Amino acid sequence: MSRRILIADDHAETRQATRRLLAGYPEWVVCGEADNGIDAIEKAATLKPDLVILDMSMPKMNGIEAAKIIHTAAPKLPLLLFSVNSGEMQALEEVRLAGFRGVLSKANAWLLPEAITALLQGKTFLDGHASMAAPSAATEAVAEAAPGASDEPPPVKKAAAGADDPGKPPTIA
Repeated sequence: MSRRILIADDHAETRQATRRLLAGYPEWVVCGEADNGIDAIEKAATLKPDLVILDMSMPKMNGIEAAKIIHTAAPKLPLLLFSVNSGEMQALEEVRLAGFRGVLSKANAWLLPEAITALLQGKTFLDGHASMAAPSAATEAVAEAAPGASDEPPPVKKAAAGADDPGKPPTIA
């Protein structure tokens, strides 16, 4: 049975690019799209996805506020913050308290399948670093995986299927 994913982003092009990236994984199906935080909350309630991908900056209600409401209604539902501005991701405690189990910069879009896999397995994911930690230990996982926590660069990942240039990972704006 396919795992259902809801994509919430105010840019239609980003939602379409994310959908195309995920289409290469038959175990996942995009069950819906939302273009603002309020729409994301309503669709999360009605579509019952297995995972929600939320952008930070959306009209009507941002991703943090939407995540808080979604998390309150469905505390076990994995939420992934997928945002373009890495500066927005510096408030990791606020992100954790909102219910996010994962954070990924759109600059690292080729890691999206890895992030989704980690979250669906009950792990946390912080922009390239998966943790075996349970969601209740997300604070420790964030501290361990924070940028600069390790001098080692993350392992090189293969480009996702469907990239225009096989040597270059896909980007999602």
